[in-house]
Amino acid sequence: MVDLSQLTPDNQIQVPDEVEIARQSLASLKPGDEEYLSALDVLAKKLQNRFVLSGNPNDIDEAVARTKLTLDLSPPGHSFHLGALSNTGNILLRRFKFRGDASDLAQAISNFEAAVESSAPEQSPYLSLVANLASGLLSRYRSYGDVKDLNRVVETNSTALSASPANCRGRDVALNNLGNALMERFMKQGDSVDLETALTHYHSCLALRPFGHPTRYLVLGNLADAMHLRFERDGHLQDLESSVNHYVFALQLRSPGQDGYLSFLTGLASALLLLYDQQGDTQRLDTAIACFQMAMVHSTVYNLSHSRLLDNYGRALQSRYTLSGNTGDLDQAIGYLTTSSEIQPPTYPGRPITLLNLSTALFSRFHVTGNISDLDSSIETLASALQLCEPGFHQRPAMLSVYGSSLATRFHEKGDLQDLHLAISTCKDALTLSSPKKLSHPSIVANLTSTLLDCFRKSGDIEEIQMIIEHCDRTLILTQPAEPAFLAMKITRAIALLEKFQYGKEIEDINTAIRAFSEVTSTLPENHKKHIPARLQFGIALLARFRLSADLKDLDEAIAHYRVALRHCKRGDVDYAPLCIELGNALLEYFEARGDSDMLDEAIVLLAEAEEIMSLKPGHANYKASLLNLVVALFTRFGTQRNKDDLDTAMEHVSHASTLPTSSEDFMVSFTLATCLFVRYEDDENIEDLERSVELFGTVFEQMPVKHLSRADMCRNYASALLQLGRHRDRYQHLNTAINLYIEALRHLPPSHVDQPLTCIHLAGALQERGLLLLDTTDLTSAMELILGVPKVLPEHSQMHQTVDRETLTWMEEGFRYYEKATYRSTRLHKSVQATFEWAERAEKHHHSSALLAYETSLASLNQHLLQTASVKGRHAALLNKHWVQHTSTLATDATACGITRGNLALAVELSEQGRGLLWSQLAQNRTPLDALRSSSEAGRVLASDFERVSTQLALHSVAESGLRINPSRLTIEEEARQYGRLSREFDAIVVRIRQQDGFQTFLGRPSFESLKHAAVGGPVILVNVSEQRCDAVIVLHDAPPSTRTPPQRVARGSDGTLCRVVSYTQDNEGRWR
Repeated sequence: MVDLSQLTPDNQIQVPDEVEIARQSLASLKPGDEEYLSALDVLAKKLQNRFVLSGNPNDIDEAVARTKLTLDLSPPGHSFHLGALSNTGNILLRRFKFRGDASDLAQAISNFEAAVESSAPEQSPYLSLVANLASGLLSRYRSYGDVKDLNRVVETNSTALSASPANCRGRDVALNNLGNALMERFMKQGDSVDLETALTHYHSCLALRPFGHPTRYLVLGNLADAMHLRFERDGHLQDLESSVNHYVFALQLRSPGQDGYLSFLTGLASALLLLYDQQGDTQRLDTAIACFQMAMVHSTVYNLSHSRLLDNYGRALQSRYTLSGNTGDLDQAIGYLTTSSEIQPPTYPGRPITLLNLSTALFSRFHVTGNISDLDSSIETLASALQLCEPGFHQRPAMLSVYGSSLATRFHEKGDLQDLHLAISTCKDALTLSSPKKLSHPSIVANLTSTLLDCFRKSGDIEEIQMIIEHCDRTLILTQPAEPAFLAMKITRAIALLEKFQYGKEIEDINTAIRAFSEVTSTLPENHKKHIPARLQFGIALLARFRLSADLKDLDEAIAHYRVALRHCKRGDVDYAPLCIELGNALLEYFEARGDSDMLDEAIVLLAEAEEIMSLKPGHANYKASLLNLVVALFTRFGTQRNKDDLDTAMEHVSHASTLPTSSEDFMVSFTLATCLFVRYEDDENIEDLERSVELFGTVFEQMPVKHLSRADMCRNYASALLQLGRHRDRYQHLNTAINLYIEALRHLPPSHVDQPLTCIHLAGALQERGLLLLDTTDLTSAMELILGVPKVLPEHSQMHQTVDRETLTWMEEGFRYYEKATYRSTRLHKSVQATFEWAERAEKHHHSSALLAYETSLASLNQHLLQTASVKGRHAALLNKHWVQHTSTLATDATACGITRGNLALAVELSEQGRGLLWSQLAQNRTPLDALRSSSEAGRVLASDFERVSTQLALHSVAESGLRINPSRLTIEEEARQYGRLSREFDAIVVRIRQQDGFQTFLGRPSFESLKHAAVGGPVILVNVSEQRCDAVIVLHDAPPSTRTPPQRVARGSDGTLCRVVSYTQDNEGRWR
């Protein structure tokens, strides 16, 4: 490691102020005196020396004036003339470097040219004069970038060295300047011969400047610069280590404030920064930043040296940001780089590098803040940099690569295909110009492969995925693990394998991708800038494997990765919306697999938030996906709660998605729209919806790749739509096609897949229908075998235990057995309620023993459904749903009649009381008197308080539709719905705890007959029940079992077809009705 204390000697050189001594010496002489010109020259040199130490502009101005006077007093032919020309030029050149006044530089070069023209190659001062001219031309090139100046330096110095003897005075200066010119020309044009020749000349110069030589430090610094460049070209670490050593040697010969000190300290810090990039040793980074900070203390003049310092310090701060995630470092880096660019003249040769670093910093900040202006500024800055550099510029490939990556990102944000096409061609040009030996080569490959991924997602050309994997494999072998590009390529390669799996469903591809993501995330600290995107992609890969294998461990792990990433991400970050989308999708899968309705609510909230963010950038490449994901979630909830608003909103979103720019998977929009239309047909029975749905399914069937992950879902939905259409026309044709589609869907699903049982049941229903149509026992037998086989493959947690498809219940005993085994939970609560209605109806029709249990289950499921519906309006809508109203309108009376028929009069009374005024009872339950509970015990008092608190909150949610808010956002609606769901579950949990208290076992449940008969203490209670099955009066006595009587048949039908019940019956003392 570099010891910074060695770079600043304890005893700094103290130069006595000799200016006044020289001034006094000059004052003692007259202009005509023989020693006057010598004294004038001495004073100018002393002023220049003091300026170097103090930076006092008065000293340099006086020095210029004194040398000009010397030149004026020594005309051509005078012995002082040649020296005066050179001295005036050197001081003017120094003042130009200090102030940047172009007239000083022009005058200095003019003086140098005059001095060279006044001398001959064979004269001893000739090489020194040529060296001075070279210094002036190099300064002009560094300021204005005209390569002709470099070529002239190379030509004049080469000629002068060839014409001069090996021991000629000034040879070392000429060699040094020639090396400088060749090194600059290499940076401009990229010819490796120039760099190697420069190194040769520097070594020759160093041999002529042994230890103790006053300017040995200059050539040491130049050698360090050249080694630095060769490392960037070839990537050999020994060159970079040699560069560090030469900077240290040069610094040990200088003190703060002396010529070269600032430049060498900046160079050393830059080399240490590169070592950190290669080896990942954070001590190198810390030392580099310490060097930059020390240099900033001593850099007080805003000149090109200060600009170089700001450039490199800004790059170091970017590296520290990458490591720590501290955006303060990023903002400071952008500030330094912006200042550096403002210092530089427009034609400054180093300006393209400054603009490259500034563009990279702006690009990084965009990824943090999502501010599109940073991205636009990054692209504009880099375009300006590319215009300034020649085709052979050594950093041009890296600049092209970053430019392409920025364009690809803007394509994501705005959706402009021109950006994507230009990004691909630019990244390919960068790779063509790059060499595997170049330091920047891995980053160039990483950017190209990332852009090719974007291209694949647009075109669907699988060859691009294979190209990505091959590029990554070749480059990873040659790349050090500590290099930032190594990590980027590992992630890109894993994503490519994930995309390949999505295309071909080869399990080895997804397993390899997951192993790669696991390896990457296990080594990344949580504050690393790649941590969030790596976790995001890891989750996507795990979720993809879950959809193939149905292994719930993959789903749980995916959700865990998303939650960790989201914890470190805030709204406004580039990855925030994609994280919301992916976590929402994963929670939706969790709901499908495990039936946790809170997960469904959270999924919709996340997806609604992502859509809200994306809607602000409608051209964003992921906007269409955000819409479709929200549609699927709303559609899923519609299937659970049958809230028409969910279906309408889903249709609105999918219709909007169909108007957005095309992509390689536009068939997914058509697939989603077709599914929504089919479901709307089931709800409204509009044949146009069904016909349009089948038409869209047919198009999707042709467009969707055979191995696409959604192919099985599409085939199953398409088949269901055809079955419905077959009931209107072409029944046999549509039935055959549907059966083939179900068979194809099963072919795409592994036996353990969560959707495999449902697809089997659908296929069985279709085979049964065809068997009955054709009187084909083969189809009927196959259907029965499928039905009997389903329970064997159902996992314990499967929802299919709740929703056995009603088309398969032709086989009565098997069907009723499945009904009785079903568990009715909230995952598919709407379908569960519907299934219980059908169970009760069919059991009653076939006089099955499960009929009374079916009615009990129906009332309980309906009550639970209403509890989980977040508004009064929604509860009314559920009871009046046209698919349910035929059941709900007579459910209580039919259940009571069934109990009477089965001879269970006590249960009949309980069911009647439970079903009476179901909605109003539900509303009243939230205001139940709690005096008895509160006074029962301390635990009862606490439970009563909790019950009142949650009941009040539920009541507030129930009246939230009062119209006080105008046009609430979808996100607001979903958050409130999710809050209602949480309150409802809390309410249920409190009720369970209350029922565990002595004397409260039936709290809010179906009232027991024992409690109901207390109402008959003052006399018999007569309950009249009228249903389609029978008409009865149940007599409830306080101290005897209930009994029935058949009242007179005074029951008429209303105009709407419903039963009008007459309940004003009484019984005389002899037991007669009147």
